Amino acid sequence: MAAGRAFLGARCFSLAAVARRLAFTSLPPRRALVPALRRRVASVHSSPDAASAPEPYVLTTPLYYVNAPPHMASAYTTIARFQASLLLGLLGKKDISITGTDVRGEKIATSAEASSGTNIYIYKHPGDRRVRGGEFFVGGWGVIRDVNDAHVQEIGAWAVAEHVKRASDGLRFGRVAGGERLLVAGYNYRLRIDAVNLAGQNVTYNAVVYEQPWTNTRQLVSFDRAE
Repeated sequence: MAAGRAFLGARCFSLAAVARRLAFTSLPPRRALVPALRRRVASVHSSPDAASAPEPYVLTTPLYYVNAPPHMASAYTTIARFQASLLLGLLGKKDISITGTDVRGEKIATSAEASSGTNIYIYKHPGDRRVRGGEFFVGGWGVIRDVNDAHVQEIGAWAVAEHVKRASDGLRFGRVAGGERLLVAGYNYRLRIDAVNLAGQNVTYNAVVYEQPWTNTRQLVSFDRAE
């Protein structure tokens, strides 16, 4: 975020500071405001010297902790930022909105990057981002398009091994044939696993695995024979 502010070269104010400033600012009557805004818009489009325009206000809102469940805190700052932007617009001032993470998020990213565990995809620059097989959205189940991914197969093998520890039925892992994934305070996997029982028969199981790579947590939630 600091880099983003430096790049924009604009003044940065917290939402609280903007709210305090705007709270003591008296707006003109609505009838007088519309013509004034029209004149201001016309002057902006016709001004030959754009460099003389005042620097915009920068409103920042945080991305909340990646290891916390969804909550309303993110909505509060988003709503406040939106209202501040509207008021600044009525006053004829420009604003730029930036979303970033706080120091806790940076610590998590640094720890994950230094770990030899699962890559959770950290992008240094927005332009570096590429769509990956099995990518999904926070808050909803998404189909894992690349079930041959080594990590997905490893989770399937781990689920079978964990089941064998509990059931002692000698089940052997074959492959993950399909599945879905969800991100809410960690990664949730619903996998369809092909396996082989002690009689040499091919059997299919449905497994649910919860994983949080940044805390080295993994849990077998359920492991049931597919019907």
